[in-house]
Amino acid sequence: MHSDTIAPPAAIDVAAAVVTFGSFRALNGVSVAVPTGSCFGIVGESGSGKTTLLRAILGLQRLSAGQVALMGAVQPPAQRDFRSLITTIQPIFQDPAQSLSPRRRIGQSMDEVAG
Repeated sequence: MHSDTIAPPAAIDVAAAVVTFGSFRALNGVSVAVPTGSCFGIVGESGSGKTTLLRAILGLQRLSAGQVALMGAVQPPAQRDFRSLITTIQPIFQDPAQSLSPRRRIGQSMDEVAG
């Protein structure tokens, strides 16, 4: 016999996110799902859309298309009060000198946030 278990919804589920600034597409169909109970980081070159994606997840940046779901609940396109999700989402913005310790590996810093 097999069991029909239903997986919990992803903690963060971004589907086909598009953000435009005028004619410039800062995000072009980005999709990512972060399982409940996991910790993740987004790294990339300057200008690659990391901060724009985080701002969209937090509701600080309006999506031109696509959607964000947090803990299975589809979120309004922008201007959400994300303070209630502070235990779910821990943003570390781009200034690594202020956010990360040069004495620790990135994995150690991520473990601290997840712990």
